[in-house]
Amino acid sequence: MANDGTSALAQLVEHKPDLILLDIRMPGMDGYQVLEHIRKLSDVPVIMLTRVHEPTAVEKSLGLGADDFVEKPFLTAVLAARIQAKLRRAKPRTS
Repeated sequence: MANDGTSALAQLVEHKPDLILLDIRMPGMDGYQVLEHIRKLSDVPVIMLTRVHEPTAVEKSLGLGADDFVEKPFLTAVLAARIQAKLRRAKPRTS
């Protein structure tokens, strides 16, 4: 967990997470800026999880490389299913 974009990017480099949940509104860099930096460093799945309810936010997020967009409030079961779907696609299958 990170409280701002700079910390999130530092944790990405240090911990190499399997998936990132990223808000748009954060102190310092906003989620769009963080997403741009993430895409320069990694192809880790990113789900934007935000209270921003604007069609342009969805379009911008996906255009910058987000894998999904979930608006708050959300159903926990739906978010969990989306996370599992992203992780399933991100992990190569073994024979």
